Amino acid sequence: MNIYVSHLSWGTSSESLGNLFMQFGEVASANVITDRETGRSRGFGFVEMPNEEEGQKAIDQLNGTNFEGQTITVNVARPREERPSGSFGGNRGGAEIVATRANALWQRSQSLTILASFIVATRTNALWQSSVRLL
Repeated sequence: MNIYVSHLSWGTSSESLGNLFMQFGEVASANVITDRETGRSRGFGFVEMPNEEEGQKAIDQLNGTNFEGQTITVNVARPREERPSGSFGGNRGGAEIVATRANALWQRSQSLTILASFIVATRTNALWQSSVRLL
């Protein structure tokens, strides 16, 4: 049985998570999920228990209890959903994302160019009118 554990303390290790579940039976694996860039815990993990009855007992006994200063939530893990390929989501590749962002920046720069031209024209017109009055 694959068990999902959330609201873990940032300091919880895979070892301590496994030890918590060992009191209910055999633990095949215990993993606290970490951020791949920082290595910091993401606050959740998974415990694999081969015996369904022991796993269900652990869920029933541990859900809503305090572990390392946090009230943890313990549930049967749902199967992992297929996610689209690519790190930015969707089926868009990196080159398409760069092109889309470049196009958005170009459109903004065009808007700013038009606005700047309007401001310059308005001020030039105001200066011209004030100089005509002086003549």
